[in-house]
Amino acid sequence: MEESLQDLQFIDERDWKKFLRILERTKRQKKSVLVRVHDEKQLVHAIEKSHCKYILGSEKVHHKDSVHYVRSGLDLGILRTAKRRGKTICFSFCDFTKESKINLAGRLLARMKQSMALCRKEKVDVEVRCFCGSSKCEHDPKQIKSFERVVCKR
Repeated sequence: MEESLQDLQFIDERDWKKFLRILERTKRQKKSVLVRVHDEKQLVHAIEKSHCKYILGSEKVHHKDSVHYVRSGLDLGILRTAKRRGKTICFSFCDFTKESKINLAGRLLARMKQSMALCRKEKVDVEVRCFCGSSKCEHDPKQIKSFERVVCKR
């Protein structure tokens, strides 16, 4: 990611109308935008119709997995659109460390690995960082690098 976290406009809004209003305001300000998506509607809109460059939280779009497979939130059609529009899919190390229950953290890790595999297949830009919101991250860069190796493992 070329920009630091201070240079990005961070959008984390669940309400649809407020989400659209904030996106429109940032479009007029000509800033780089990092969007945390909360549902599939926001994910599709952020990738297909908005000016934001970075998408975060796609692995948390679906609340439950199917019986037979993991639902990562991304599919090949969405990723082809993301590649064509120059979007970057982001994964947050802080999201993983904040999960208190071990089975939820395992599910999140499985979703991240599946999303990473799909991104690698479609050659979409990927960023693994600590998006905790604070200016100073308390995690060691070595931890984040090792987490990136685990997520990127084939």
